Amino acid sequence: MENDNQQLSMRRQCDILSFNRSSLYYERIGLSEEDQRILDEMDKIYLDFPFYGSRRMSRELKRRGYKVGRHKARSLMRILGVEAIYPRKRLSFPNKEHQIYPYLLRDVTIDRPDIAWATDITYIYEEVYTKSYETVAECRASIGEFIRKYNQDRLHQSLGEYDTPLEAYRQMQMAVAC
Repeated sequence: MENDNQQLSMRRQCDILSFNRSSLYYERIGLSEEDQRILDEMDKIYLDFPFYGSRRMSRELKRRGYKVGRHKARSLMRILGVEAIYPRKRLSFPNKEHQIYPYLLRDVTIDRPDIAWATDITYIYEEVYTKSYETVAECRASIGEFIRKYNQDRLHQSLGEYDTPLEAYRQMQMAVAC
């Protein structure tokens, strides 16, 4: 665009280029200091919890004293250039040669405690999915720290208002004690 063009007015130049004239006068406003502080905090949170989406991110920011809703968190995550890391659909396929183990509890009636025990270790996948270990000791230490963060720091959607397992456990203990 040429401001001092005598032959073409600004309006005509915009028409020729199919350019909206209001865009000529728009001056981009930078981030506020508060938004910049929130972005810095989000960066720290994302380093610890790269699988947090906008809901958990906003909840964690609220826990840290920032008043940020889900939509604000989502737009700031876009500015930061981050998104939740999670396994995409159809990530792996079973090997046809691998043995398929039978379900041993199919005909067992579970009608009292301690008949069957089970554990779910799939959440540990989040830890090993993003890391590469050099030694078994490094792997153990890292998974141990992950389990500590998982139980004490990480927010869980299924627990109240995105509580940690430790908070949910303490609330249950207090309810039982009353």
